[in-house]
Amino acid sequence: MRKHPIIALLICALAVCVLSAQPAFCAQPGRTDGQSVKAKASKAALNLTADQKARIKDVVVDSRKQIEAIKNDASLSADDKTAKITAIHRVKHAKIWRILTPKQREVWAKHHRTRALARLARFLDLTADQKTRIASILKSQKTELQTVRLDTSLSKEAKAARIKAIRKATAAGVRELLTIEQQRKFDDARAKRLNNRG
Repeated sequence: MRKHPIIALLICALAVCVLSAQPAFCAQPGRTDGQSVKAKASKAALNLTADQKARIKDVVVDSRKQIEAIKNDASLSADDKTAKITAIHRVKHAKIWRILTPKQREVWAKHHRTRALARLARFLDLTADQKTRIASILKSQKTELQTVRLDTSLSKEAKAARIKAIRKATAAGVRELLTIEQQRKFDDARAKRLNNRG
């Protein structure tokens, strides 16, 4: 877990994986002076020290510069840009994760899970019932993933295999709750995300 802090952060990886592959999906409506109201509320909940704020700001500014360079690189295809930007976000989150205290990590992870589910709901136009049922599936996934990660009897390879199986089962469970059109969008986004991974 120490080698992969982002894994612990993105407990609801299904929603994040599906959504981060969709550029239109990542836009945050209602942003003012560079931050959404939710982002500001999240920062307040973290109760960051001045040093943490400065270090995190440096990480964010650096990642924005890298992303801007990628967006302006005409030699890259849209898929290549998406893959590179996703990788930058992963590195950014890992760096921020290391700056936070354990309690702050808990708050941040919860915030990211909530945002990921909200983006998934918007992207797929989920009903209230679908949102509730998917939230339950993701909560169950979180518990299962934590159990696997804390199991010291498992090798690194065994943990990876179990985590992959849990995520696959979660995706199948979510997919069953979707309409035909939602399934198509879900499958397309998931396939694109998996292709961007490697």
